[in-house]
Amino acid sequence: MFYFWFDRSRVGITTHAENVGVIGITRVASRVTMIFGGCTLIAFGVVTKLGAILSAIPDPLVGVVLSTSMAMVGGVAIANVQTVDLKLTRNVAILGFSIMLGVIVPEFYERNPTIVATGYRTLDQVIQVLLSLPMFVGAATACFLDNTVGGATRQQRGLRERGTVWEECDGERDVYLYPNKFQQIIDSFPILRYLPFIPKRKYVKEDKKNNEKQRNGVKIVPNENFV
Repeated sequence: MFYFWFDRSRVGITTHAENVGVIGITRVASRVTMIFGGCTLIAFGVVTKLGAILSAIPDPLVGVVLSTSMAMVGGVAIANVQTVDLKLTRNVAILGFSIMLGVIVPEFYERNPTIVATGYRTLDQVIQVLLSLPMFVGAATACFLDNTVGGATRQQRGLRERGTVWEECDGERDVYLYPNKFQQIIDSFPILRYLPFIPKRKYVKEDKKNNEKQRNGVKIVPNENFV
């Protein structure tokens, strides 16, 4: 299992948003680079003299690196709405309202931590954690409003037409597949394809009669936003 993680992981497997910013800035998501960086950090932790090098980095320099990576994360978040029709009042209202609640609710709950008291300590802790996360509050609000408020088509909401998928470049196909031998074992059990966390091999075929491409029986449309 350790070898599988060590040899097959493509990016940093953490939930820290800074990793997204670093990859976006450097444009480096190579598996070899990640392994080398991980080994370097392990060496810094084992050999104290090497660890002293990291502790000697000035705080302003650390702040600049973190600020740059977090700025990239914010830019990526804003770029997610590029496919949404922002000329539509509905979409603008949902976007603004979600951002507003994402800022107000965590601040309000921080000042009034006892306002929600269900009587169950575990449930209170879960609610406290969720309501104190601006990203969760904003994303949950946007998801709820976008799926309940009418007045927009799927294309205006930034979604593809039902029954179609975006066309991808060859370099990004099957990036979530396991190594070939391990993936062949998974493919030999058809029942596993119904598990959402199991990667599935994508089969692309071209319908010459209708001049269309299909992947696993689903129509593929050109992705105009792919660069």
